[in-house]
Amino acid sequence: MKKRTRSYFQTMGLGLVAVYATWMLTASTEAESETAVPALETVPACTSCAGGCSGGHEAPEGDHDHDDHDDEGGDDHAEHDEHAEHEDEHDEHAEHEDHAENADEHAGCDHGEDAHEDEVDEHEGHDHASHAGHDEGEDAHAGCDDDEGLSLSEKQIERFGIEVREAGSGQLHHEVKFPGEIVFDEDRVVHIVPRAPGIVSDVTKMLGDHVKAGEILAVITSSELAAAKIEYVAAETEVGCCQFDLPRAEAINDNVVAMLALLESTPSVEQLQNAIPGDMGNFRSRLISAYAEFVLRRETYAREKKLMASKITSEGDFLAAEHAFKKAQAEYFGTRDSVTYEVRQNLLTITREQTLALFEAEAAKQILILMGLSESEIASVLVAQQPEGAAKEHACTDLNCKGCAADAAPTAPKQSEYLNLGLYAVKAPFDGIIVQKHITQGESLDASSEIFTVADVSSVWVDLTVYAKDLSAVKKGQDVILSVDHSGAQARGAIEMVTPFVDSETRAAKARIILDNRDGRWVPGSFVTGFISTTDTDLPVVVPQDAVQHVAGKNVVFVKDEHGFEPVVVVLGRSDRTHIEIVSGLDAGMHYVAEGAFQLKSSLVTQDLGSHAGHGH
Repeated sequence: MKKRTRSYFQTMGLGLVAVYATWMLTASTEAESETAVPALETVPACTSCAGGCSGGHEAPEGDHDHDDHDDEGGDDHAEHDEHAEHEDEHDEHAEHEDHAENADEHAGCDHGEDAHEDEVDEHEGHDHASHAGHDEGEDAHAGCDDDEGLSLSEKQIERFGIEVREAGSGQLHHEVKFPGEIVFDEDRVVHIVPRAPGIVSDVTKMLGDHVKAGEILAVITSSELAAAKIEYVAAETEVGCCQFDLPRAEAINDNVVAMLALLESTPSVEQLQNAIPGDMGNFRSRLISAYAEFVLRRETYAREKKLMASKITSEGDFLAAEHAFKKAQAEYFGTRDSVTYEVRQNLLTITREQTLALFEAEAAKQILILMGLSESEIASVLVAQQPEGAAKEHACTDLNCKGCAADAAPTAPKQSEYLNLGLYAVKAPFDGIIVQKHITQGESLDASSEIFTVADVSSVWVDLTVYAKDLSAVKKGQDVILSVDHSGAQARGAIEMVTPFVDSETRAAKARIILDNRDGRWVPGSFVTGFISTTDTDLPVVVPQDAVQHVAGKNVVFVKDEHGFEPVVVVLGRSDRTHIEIVSGLDAGMHYVAEGAFQLKSSLVTQDLGSHAGHGH
């Protein structure tokens, strides 16, 4: 039965059964200490009782008179029935006494041969034919010999997660514990406000939603945005007109200068009309008209002057011709000077207007950028409001400009194209989570309304509270072990920053650790505990805390030898959060169970419980 029980519990590996067994043993020991058990006497060997009087049972005084039994000489076993009636009581007292005497032996499964030999000597002279149950109990203890230890198969070792290490030296760390909290990375938190006041038309995201960069969160209709877009379109249109005027003004200037140079050579009027075909505006007619009048008056004056010398004409005609020539000459030179000035001034004016138009267009564009529009959105606004038939880039829509409608007459944009000018999309600045939302459809917003808070949780901060007494032990760059209070999850990091001041309210400084959180393990708002090692102590033998188990009131470590796993009593020394010093009982070089010791303890206690189930003393 013992072997079957042991095989069953070791195969199942039930930790709960082990805990229950430990509790039962403890309860039994406490019950024995509280209940006064009468002194027991050994019953002499009853050689005449063939009915199975079990030798070695101890009966209470006065319950069974063996002197009378001897006087009867074996003829009558009347009192044997009384002995049989008390047999169960005798077994119960014996079992309690054996529990009390062998508590330590049971805890280590220590039922050695010496104990059985003493029991045999005590029962000498009794009829052992009636001890079938006792022999069965002895068989049940077979396999619990101390020399055998706990033997586990390779599958059981693997299932229990048992890891054997060689005992050796190690370090114990003196650690300081600090409370803290996981918080958002403040460098990756954005409080979104509308770039322009308006009315909320639509809300597309809710609290807790994951968003991608550029994803639309809400749509707002803003009259200010519409006005800014219209101003931008007008400024860009003006730039288009100026860019058309400037090349024409430059061409006129160049042609006029060429005309003036040609006039210096006193050409004929016919030559002037066909000499420079380029555009000169009204300056061509003014120059040619003044020059033709000048040439005519000059020739008239020359003819009258010749006739006057020949006394053929009158002095009055001569003087009239001379006056007309001088007047035409003055008008011609005056026209040349005025044309030269006007054409240069016109070029400068158009150049200045173009520069101003470009500046105004850029200013209008920057206003749209400040309102949250991207370059592509601004370009789409310009294309949407561009008249049909106009040039794609910098088209002039001014109907008063000459040449602007050379290819096709521009038409005004459709009314529906103006209706979307006030729509404004609120977009996510980067990938993250919406952690705050203060916006509803139909709500009126101003420029200071905080409508969304988006946080990038791919990295988080851990802020530890460092009181003034511990500031000297905390430095930038120190390693920190972090443990989440509610889940026990652990992480290792380094101190990135220690505030150089103490908060006036908390009277504490702050140490910050940055953790990578791309897997989402660390939840902002969770409380943590940080452990910072300040000093290290080297010791001869150090083992993990879990390697030491408490069995029958003693600290033991399971040592592996050729017989299996043996529990060895050890004396403990100093310890830290994870390891403990072994003062004696485990020497350096011995192989011990570093992981899975609790499972071995459970198997040991379970095995002992099985031995009690079928072993009556």
